[in-house]
Parts: sequence; structure tokens; C-alpha cells
Amino acid sequence: IVLRSPHAGRMLQKNAIEGDRVESGQMLFEVADLSVVWIESDLFEKDASLVRAGDAVEATIEAYPGEVFHGNVALIYPEVQTETRTLR
Repeated sequence: IVLRSPHAGRMLQKNAIEGDRVESGQMLFEVADLSVVWIESDLFEKDASLVRAGDAVEATIEAYPGEVFHGNVALIYPEVQTETRTLR
């Protein structure tokens, strides 16, 4: 029997292999929906006035070299981290 996931994503957990006996309601696989992700970053205090919620952003990560991810600033925490002088 071929089983299809109702959404695309990455498999986090595989609880069944070919030939296993399964029962109704048993979780066979856990799939993470990666269509929306959050990236948290530190913003230097001196640059805080340059960034607002809703601003467009681009991000690159080492795991996907050459790819650029586009998004928007959702939230800037209102407190400054005293040790690093940054906002989250």
C-alpha cells in the first residue's frame, strides 16, 4: 500500500517499515510542514531605528548555499539585552 502525506515537508520520525503490522490510529510517520518558518536574529541597538515590523528581509543560511529566503519582520522584542546591546 502506498501512503501519501497530506502535505509536503521533512520526515522527522519513521515508526513503520515495510512488512510491519500496523493498527488503526497508530502514528506511522511524523512530517514537519516547512512552508512557514521563523528565523530569530539579534539586531544591534544602534540599528533598531532602521528596522520596523512588516519590513521585507532576505536571509541566507549555510545549510542551503546559494539560496536566498524572503520574508517579513514579524516582531521586534521591546527590550535590549544588556550583555550584548542587541534586540531580538
